[in-house]
Amino acid sequence: ENVVYGILTVNKAPLTVKADDKTITYGDDLPKFTASYSGFVNGETSAVLSGVLGFTCDYAKGSPVGTYDVKPQGLTSENYEITYVKGLLTVNQKAVGIAIDDKTITYGNDVPSYSYQYANLTVEEALEISKNITFNCAYTKGTNAGKYEIDAKVNLSSNYSFNITKGTLTV
Repeated sequence: ENVVYGILTVNKAPLTVKADDKTITYGDDLPKFTASYSGFVNGETSAVLSGVLGFTCDYAKGSPVGTYDVKPQGLTSENYEITYVKGLLTVNQKAVGIAIDDKTITYGNDVPSYSYQYANLTVEEALEISKNITFNCAYTKGTNAGKYEIDAKVNLSSNYSFNITKGTLTV
């Protein structure tokens, strides 16, 4: 009797490793990246993979607001054909609170120096804001006694969102 032998080919199973999306605020450190897996068979987990899961991302602390690709890499397997899928790192604007100080002057006095308080800033950011803040108030020397709203505008990049609390000038 003739025996015919065949060849059994066992192909690697497809496995997808996707970098998980992350969100941070402008100026934050790089977050700890993680990944999700799909395609394991026979109840296996990432423990059966060799190598070290790593990530590449073009974001560095201080990089502008926007989105950055997060690419997983570094794993190998005898039983899985690994496909890597990028994730996204979203960098949102840093929210900054600015409260304009109220001022009181006597009728006929010069326009006072306006000042403000702030929250959620580093020393460097506070200095940058002080160079780029412009105050607006309808009062000019000789304007009638009364109450005048003090507003401000900060001319900085889109990396920040400003919540400005107006002040009052009382003459």
